[in-house]
Amino acid sequence: MKLDLSALRQVVTLADLGSYRRAALALQVSQPALSRSITALESTLGVRLFDRSRTAVLPTPFGALLVERGRSLIGELGALSKEIESLRGLESGELRIGAGLYPAELSVGTAVGHLSARYPGIRVSLQAVQWREVIALVTADEVDVAVVELSPFQNESRMALEPLPRHPVAFVCRPGHPLLGERSPSITRILAFPLVGARLPRRFGESAGPPTPTLKNDPLSGDLIPPLHIESIALAKRIVPVCDAVALLPVQSIASEAAAGTLAMVDCHPAWLTTNYGFVHLKGRTLSPAALAFMAEVRQAEAELAVSAG
Repeated sequence: MKLDLSALRQVVTLADLGSYRRAALALQVSQPALSRSITALESTLGVRLFDRSRTAVLPTPFGALLVERGRSLIGELGALSKEIESLRGLESGELRIGAGLYPAELSVGTAVGHLSARYPGIRVSLQAVQWREVIALVTADEVDVAVVELSPFQNESRMALEPLPRHPVAFVCRPGHPLLGERSPSITRILAFPLVGARLPRRFGESAGPPTPTLKNDPLSGDLIPPLHIESIALAKRIVPVCDAVALLPVQSIASEAAAGTLAMVDCHPAWLTTNYGFVHLKGRTLSPAALAFMAEVRQAEAELAVSAG
């Protein structure tokens, strides 16, 4: 049995109009061509679909069944076509984003806001993630694209990576902290005080020099775990002003606190102390229009950050 949507449309139109002439006009085919098509379909199915009289064309029980089911299929196809067109035009769709601590603070939030303003029909799910979770989330199709620290994924063949601009990171502390009276203190000296913040990638330890007893080394991943381990910049900003702990934060994320005098930067600015995040998504997977639009908004937000820093 061979049925296609073109044949179904012909059957439904003929049943609705009850006339080969009117149906042929509506379908923009010749009347003989329509008649041959219906006859061929009846031959293929082995049943009579229409009873023909001098005054009307009426569906048989077989024809009525085909009209009923065919009308439903044609309607579903039309709805599907509209949904695809809507998705292509960014009028609808769903986007699942994973964001690391620094990019969430610097550009991802701004990008999601601009995306929503431009395309309010898109539903967005944004979750904060550690980079160690990203491979599992992306391969399990739980996030479409992540914006996270890239260094752990350099040799991961399943992932496509796109670096974003780097931003300076600084050790910050409370006003009056002992470190503020020292010129260019070493990393070892700074980490004699408790560090508050998220896991640090292996590249930090490789660049910082000899390990310090205040940072715990994860033997499986090589990550460095601060003694005050939190995955929140907002919490770090609340902890640091009331104790001698230091935090490692993007300079642009503390601009208002530095201006207000509630946080201060330690005089330690090695060239390697920068962010290193970017897009991560499954290699070979076609990204949705919503994901591509989000990535464009992040790039724009990153460009604006660079201008403001300059």
